[in-house]
Amino acid sequence: MHQQLFGVVETNLLHILHRRHIAGWLVRQQLPYQAVRNVACIAVRHESIGKGPVLHEVCRAFGITPGEVLVIGDSCNDLSMLDGGFGFAAAVPGNAEDEVKARVKAIGGYIAQDGYGDGVAEAVRRGFGT
Repeated sequence: MHQQLFGVVETNLLHILHRRHIAGWLVRQQLPYQAVRNVACIAVRHESIGKGPVLHEVCRAFGITPGEVLVIGDSCNDLSMLDGGFGFAAAVPGNAEDEVKARVKAIGGYIAQDGYGDGVAEAVRRGFGT
């Protein structure tokens, strides 16, 4: 059990370090790409691609203002919609990665006490005032 848990922690730390290394290299090379990670992988994608830009475009197409949209995520691959850059109301479940929680907290978003689906339900209830 402890070996399995240690392996998960070690893997997450390696993902963080690798993402930072890759991200730093992309910045130094002045390339318009970003390194994005979630629990399972690290992806390199164009800086204009991600959940935030896509959702913003959907809002534009349907005439929805970003402030009317509640976005919920738990991993670094969700940051483009959670970081406040597009004006969405942001929330995270209690099990979200620390970096994600910190970014959402910095913009005044909601951090649920519960994790996983219960945390999402908590955030939705709060978002709808119920």
